[in-house]
Amino acid sequence: MGFSVRQPPPPAPVIDSIAPSQYPGRKAIVTGRNFLTTPNPTPGVWFLPLDEQPLASYVMFEGEKAAFTLGRVLSDNQMEVTIPEILLPGNYQVVMAIGDRVSNRLVYPVRAYRYQVNFLKLRCVDESDPEWVGSDEVVTTWVIARDTEVWAKNTGEYGNFDDGDEQSYKTGDRTVFLPGAGPGEVRQVLAVSTSLYEWDAGDVSAANTVVGFVGDLAAQILNAFGKVELAAVVKALTPLVQKLISWLGGDPDPLGTRNLGWSALELLQATNNAQRRFTGKLEFRNNDDTGSYEVTYEIIRVE
Repeated sequence: MGFSVRQPPPPAPVIDSIAPSQYPGRKAIVTGRNFLTTPNPTPGVWFLPLDEQPLASYVMFEGEKAAFTLGRVLSDNQMEVTIPEILLPGNYQVVMAIGDRVSNRLVYPVRAYRYQVNFLKLRCVDESDPEWVGSDEVVTTWVIARDTEVWAKNTGEYGNFDDGDEQSYKTGDRTVFLPGAGPGEVRQVLAVSTSLYEWDAGDVSAANTVVGFVGDLAAQILNAFGKVELAAVVKALTPLVQKLISWLGGDPDPLGTRNLGWSALELLQATNNAQRRFTGKLEFRNNDDTGSYEVTYEIIRVE
């Protein structure tokens, strides 16, 4: 009578660490053991959100939504993995499987991309009438919301606008997010509200006063209500900016307001190109008495 010896199943893989903390699309090294217990292993790797991050696409893993990718085994103790492009910043549980052997779970933080919003040019499409009185003087104001923070900013006067004239925003004016500080992280949402005023008898100190007041008010709103739809906050604040400026003097003529807003995922997708940037144009079209303008902006992803 012959006897057969049943071999014990190979041990499950164990994850000890994953480093470094990376941006989506970048590579990290998983360190542990039991990665080469079968020939030519092709490990599956799952990322399960811990901070309620939405997933643009997902698979189910043990009843939970997860992003999935394949790892590349380097040795019995190391594996290379590319962080899925669709992941938003925050903490994830990472788990791997080789065949039917599933590892432990390890918490891994995915880094947030930084973005910079620049306003580049202001172009006069049609000067306000009557044109013989003098050229337009234009002031730009912004309300900016990022995740749970809000800022406000304004320019000084940009003067001598006639039909077809174009001016670049000055160095101190052009970077709107972060105001005066360059790129900043976006974890959930970024919104920018842009307002133009034709201010022939301009009182820039009035605009400065309003911008400071609006920034304080917005911060109080966010503190009071916690998580809110920030794009809606920006939109709601815009009429207040216009009203307060008219109260504070200078008799400005509002040329209009345009609102922009992106989720963190939309920013990631829009900048997923070789330049890591995208550009856009805001049109402020009015009647002949008021005047019409165009504003050009860009958003850059910084890693």
